[in-house]
Amino acid sequence: MKIDVTPIITDYLGTLRDSNTNKILFADLFFVFGFPVIASIIAAWIKTAITPSFYLSLFTLFGVFAAVLIALQSNLLQISDIPRKQSKDPAVDKRLKGLHESRQTLAKEVCYAISYLELFFVFSIIYLIIPIALNSDLFLFKWTSIFLLFHALMNILIILRRFHALFRNQFE
Repeated sequence: MKIDVTPIITDYLGTLRDSNTNKILFADLFFVFGFPVIASIIAAWIKTAITPSFYLSLFTLFGVFAAVLIALQSNLLQISDIPRKQSKDPAVDKRLKGLHESRQTLAKEVCYAISYLELFFVFSIIYLIIPIALNSDLFLFKWTSIFLLFHALMNILIILRRFHALFRNQFE
């Protein structure tokens, strides 16, 4: 099927596993999904004032970020294509091979996270059309829009952390 997005989601969820044990890290799951739910509940509980223009702002923000992430992902592919350095000294060559494999793993995880976030932004934009078109201020839209915002922010932080590790690896 040409529009099957399940590989994007499963690949992304695979990045939330411990690489040594291959078990899901519940701290990461909480960070990505639980924290946004808690933020949404708190915002609903304290009756945060969200105006209909907030939905339009999220709509615009998510559209801009989706475009930026597509450009970023194409640059990431160029980084991952850099050939491995080699050395005649076996100890140095082994270290270089390890750095290259680490870079490839980090690039793959960043790519999966970016793909997921792009997909998330597309679905969020489609969802946000409803309250924008209806000029609605329903409780459901308020609660979910806070979730969308915090979920996006948590994923951006994850991508930033992985990019930092990737660039740190690149400069070693």
